[in-house]
Amino acid sequence: MRYPQLRSLSLAFTAMPQDVTIYSRLRSLSLTACSCVFTYEQFIDLISNCVGLEELYLGEFFDGLAGTSPSLRPPSLSPRSLKRLRVLGLRGSPYRVYSRFLSWFLLPSTTRIDMFSPMFDWPDNEDQLDGIFPHFLPPQSSVSFPMAFNTTSVTLTRRFLKNGSLTAAVDPTNAACGTMTLSYQVQCANQSDVHLLNSVSAIQIIFRGALLTHLKFDIHIQEPPEYGMWEALFAAFPLLENLE
Repeated sequence: MRYPQLRSLSLAFTAMPQDVTIYSRLRSLSLTACSCVFTYEQFIDLISNCVGLEELYLGEFFDGLAGTSPSLRPPSLSPRSLKRLRVLGLRGSPYRVYSRFLSWFLLPSTTRIDMFSPMFDWPDNEDQLDGIFPHFLPPQSSVSFPMAFNTTSVTLTRRFLKNGSLTAAVDPTNAACGTMTLSYQVQCANQSDVHLLNSVSAIQIIFRGALLTHLKFDIHIQEPPEYGMWEALFAAFPLLENLE
């Protein structure tokens, strides 16, 4: 091992080192707008071999990988485990890229995930923004996002944002007690222009099968919800004790 003391590596606007032994004992890795000779699959292998990694930040990074574009993990392959990862930050790429990247990994229930997507990746219809959250996460979330199924208390927050961006965060506030906060910020024409139906649908998709007992929507809605929406919500989470 040629770099036994290296624990933290932060690079921006430069080329990544090609020697994979540099990364093997890292606890923190931050790469912003870096180019590299690794293909997407090779980079997945590199991250998987960082068994002590606790913090990972990738900003405007995926376009710098050689070869093919980010792809979903094939169902025939098991997700890679990052047992010590505490924080994952992803910035500057379309949210679909994040979904594909997350599909390759099995994250601890205590990992905080922060994602930032530029406005060019938004849906054409602003009404769809409040239902976009599940698309940040992998489609096979039952495998690579098991923390959702151990959650009993969820808070969904939505904030008005004036600049052109879309952010999403998953914060296991108290993983031992099954508490999770989902938050996202979007640019919208009106601060109170929130579509609760889409937000409820997002919760149903992400936490399908979870035994939720507490659910809070920390949002301001423009129009009163329809009865059918509440009926679907209680059907999806029959153990709900507290709803705000």
